[in-house]
Amino acid sequence: MNMDTDFISIFKTQVQEHIRAVTGLVLELEAAGAGAGGPVLERMMREFHTVKGAARAVDFPEIKDCAHRLEDIYHDLLDGNQAVRMPDLADLTLYGVDRISAMLETRMRGEAPLPAAPFDRAAADYTAGRDLSVRVPEPETDLDTGGTSGSGTGSDRALESRQGPGEYERFTDALLGLSGELAVTVTGVEVHWKTLQKAESEARKLARDLRGLMDALAGGLAGRDNRAVLDRAERMAAVINKGLARRGSAMDALGHTQDRLVFLSGELDRRITNARLIPLSCLFDEYPRMVRDLARELGKECRIEITGGNSRIDRSVLDIIRAPLLHVLRNSVDHGLESPDRREKSGKPSAGTLRLSAADAGDMVRITLADDGPGLDMDGIRKQVIDRGDTTPDLWAEMSPQERHQFLFLPGFTTTDRVTDTSGRGVGLDIAKTEVESIGGTIRIDTTPGQGTAFVLDLPVTLSLTRCLVVAGGRDPFFGTQKFAFPLNQVGRVLRLRKKDLRTLNNRSAIRISGRTLLLHEFADMVDLAPEQTDIEAKHVIVLEDALPRHALLVDNIVDELDIVMHGMDDRLGKVRDIRAVTSLPGGDPALVVDAGDLLVRMNENGFEAVIRDREAEPDDPCQKSSVLVVEDSITVREVERHMLEEAGYNTDTAVDGADGLNKIRIKPYDLVVTDIDMPRMNGIDMIKKIRSMKRMADLPIIVVSYKDREEDREKAMAAGANHYISKASFDSGEMLDIVGEILAK
Repeated sequence: MNMDTDFISIFKTQVQEHIRAVTGLVLELEAAGAGAGGPVLERMMREFHTVKGAARAVDFPEIKDCAHRLEDIYHDLLDGNQAVRMPDLADLTLYGVDRISAMLETRMRGEAPLPAAPFDRAAADYTAGRDLSVRVPEPETDLDTGGTSGSGTGSDRALESRQGPGEYERFTDALLGLSGELAVTVTGVEVHWKTLQKAESEARKLARDLRGLMDALAGGLAGRDNRAVLDRAERMAAVINKGLARRGSAMDALGHTQDRLVFLSGELDRRITNARLIPLSCLFDEYPRMVRDLARELGKECRIEITGGNSRIDRSVLDIIRAPLLHVLRNSVDHGLESPDRREKSGKPSAGTLRLSAADAGDMVRITLADDGPGLDMDGIRKQVIDRGDTTPDLWAEMSPQERHQFLFLPGFTTTDRVTDTSGRGVGLDIAKTEVESIGGTIRIDTTPGQGTAFVLDLPVTLSLTRCLVVAGGRDPFFGTQKFAFPLNQVGRVLRLRKKDLRTLNNRSAIRISGRTLLLHEFADMVDLAPEQTDIEAKHVIVLEDALPRHALLVDNIVDELDIVMHGMDDRLGKVRDIRAVTSLPGGDPALVVDAGDLLVRMNENGFEAVIRDREAEPDDPCQKSSVLVVEDSITVREVERHMLEEAGYNTDTAVDGADGLNKIRIKPYDLVVTDIDMPRMNGIDMIKKIRSMKRMADLPIIVVSYKDREEDREKAMAAGANHYISKASFDSGEMLDIVGEILAK
């Protein structure tokens, strides 16, 4: 029978849905054991009945027979003609759905149908009351619903394999790229608009000067026969004024057009992005089966609790994080959880628990995978990293917990001395870190002795635009000033260099920042350019985030903070050292996107041992007890304010906009909030109103620092609940600190 491909595709989609449902029901049955209830058995029977009917409709008799056999088994169980025997029933059912998946994939490739005999023998054994083998045979082919080939579990290979993008994905990829380019172009229009505004201001000043000159000439030429000269000057002034009036009208129209472009560009990007977003449940739904199979393979007992599957993420991001999440999940089951007997000896349930959660955080999604195992063996890790030569005992003693955890992400590092199909080769977590960081995400570890370990992944919702810090990297003799872009997720801090903070370590330049002394690297030297700035205090320092340990980069100048579209380098160039991509800035200038990972490797090779914790004692200061949150979307302003407050002795955190600030306020108490007004996602006024709507925040002091200096802006902020309003145009650190000190003293 010739079957239309569309019907087969529909059948495949239907079978995948039923297999996902069956997998979930199997886990319910396994948890209930021999006392499994009738409703679950009946649902299982109906799932296989539906698959049987659909297979008959598309003339796939081998799938029909397999589903029919399983339907009969569950029918007998429901009628009491068979006993529920675990784990045999679960093994048989999962083997059956794997077999159905493999049969379907084989037929879709146009190959001969797979024989049903292996499954028929297993089903006959169960029906006759005979024991099944410990591990049923594996199917021969792959399918994204759980089919396998070779060793390992079906879910493993389902998650490791990446499906090529379909026509829809390619179409939306192209649209998303164009949308990003449009957004950058609109930003360029804004740059030119500001240039025109400046030119208009200069032209109006010229017109005023000309008017004054004409008045002076008129006085000097009075009483003489110079009427023709004065008339000509008057006509010139009239032409200039008329041109300025026309220019003013055109500028107003251009301003309205630019505002409209900004709105339409944002709306286009939002709609395309939303069209590409899919729920994380598409990935998470595969994990219960995988965890069950892997735990059994390792002789462990484990269950997984999943929340937040409704959080949505871009298809391309989801495709990239499949492998990293799989590595982290396998690591948690293998290394994170103890064996049942060890758990019972320590007073824990024999079955371990994994908790997988997802939560939206603005333009990022946070995925957390936590186990309830013994936590990381930091003494064992210490011994390994020292034996490997990755650090020294003195340096280890000076590191923070997060810095120590970073060793687990080094290539070749493993916490076990045995090699299995699951682990032991020192690969996995390093791959996960590389993949996550390749899309602008981060991964970190939290651990508590005796209570467990959590992996926390912060991932971008979409890859269309990347927020970057643009810097002047240095001067090339032929091409002039070269600009570079650092993705903001890789930037920890930005501050001005002060000579009093400079240090020397092992004859190397270093800088003291917040109680630490970090090696200082000249970025221009690293990228083979000549520094432009000769005054060292005119330069800026960038502290890279999540390094082991952290390093400081010296750059000539901070140009801007922008959303950019990254374009891959030409494949013929191969891997360009220290460079991840290229982009076009709003003004049309090109910029190279920095690969922070490459930089860190080079900096670590260039003096790792010299970076130590500064042992200088910080003076006691009562202000240390005061905690301040700075909410500001501009990284430059944000870091200036943070630096000023920290220098004054306050504990200071930062947030990138109102939504981020509100989230931080909800989870941590602060004594004071300093906020901007105009910010993306949630502006300062809306954030203040939400803060004041919370009873416990009714008295939280709030200072607004804004470029807006009109009285109506001040009144709007104060009406929302701000305590003080300071204009950035007249911003003075002394005034700011006086107000902060006065508020906190109360």
